[in-house]
Amino acid sequence: RGASTSNSSADGEEEEPAGTRSGSSSGSGLSREALYSVCCSDDGRLVVTGGHSGAIACWDTRSGECVKRFDRGHKSAVTGLVFQKGTMQLFSCSRDRTVKIWSLDDMAYVDTLFGHVQGCMQLDCLRKERVISVGEDRTCRLWKVQDETQLLFKGTPNSGNIDSCCFVNGTTFVTGSQDNSLSLWSMFKKRPNYTLHGAHEAAAMGNPCKSWIHSLAACPNTDLVASGSGDGHINLYKVNPEEQVAGDRVQRVCTIPRVEGYVNSLAFNGDATVLVAGVGQEPRMGRWDRNKNSRNGLFVQRLKVDGGDDA
Repeated sequence: RGASTSNSSADGEEEEPAGTRSGSSSGSGLSREALYSVCCSDDGRLVVTGGHSGAIACWDTRSGECVKRFDRGHKSAVTGLVFQKGTMQLFSCSRDRTVKIWSLDDMAYVDTLFGHVQGCMQLDCLRKERVISVGEDRTCRLWKVQDETQLLFKGTPNSGNIDSCCFVNGTTFVTGSQDNSLSLWSMFKKRPNYTLHGAHEAAAMGNPCKSWIHSLAACPNTDLVASGSGDGHINLYKVNPEEQVAGDRVQRVCTIPRVEGYVNSLAFNGDATVLVAGVGQEPRMGRWDRNKNSRNGLFVQRLKVDGGDDA
């Protein structure tokens, strides 16, 4: 698939300050803390949040009540949350270097996956019990949960921390690094199929975080990928690891302009006709910079998706 933007319906909406409600398992005793991650179950009935304290809170979307809170979910900030598609199995990652598994059918902790030697920054999962995670140790790990094994993928020596990742399909995934590069991987190879350097505009001297790849999203089982940074743009790519010419494996097909601020999260709807970005004045995990011209909120872009080999 290729993609082109229609007339933009982008609209920034103000959100609450960095502190957001999180509560006890009974829904009382609300507190405020910075939240770094959020995800929603496939049936839309449960929203899970994780933040600076390491706690994980589960919210009923119909009542707005906190139905369960894991106060000791992690020992450090919760940096990523994702449901296994079609299930109520939740995966979380943290700066405490671990990935944890939770059963929200039973509202219970299941297991902890160890491997990262520095903080884990993001993770993703599709329908199979396979999870990818990336971190400050400049590695990507693919966890085969049922087999209790992991595959290790190392970035280039100068890649910097790997801050973002997402599955394209069950065997292919992409990662984004602080050196402004986007890499396409296959689980069958230890090195990237292709790395696109300079994926976003280079940052000005003294402010490198504007060009870090802060977020990635893919429409699962298609070839459409989006990346966000702090340069004022969201890029869309067509990816295909089977292309004979290496440079054709990651092709930028469209740029969405006028996204003021840091694109800290991205998500497609089911048929890739809408792309939603979480935009902030500051990077998600630190106050290295502040864009005073930006507003904390959502940026919504409608897309026209063309099928066919020549799209």
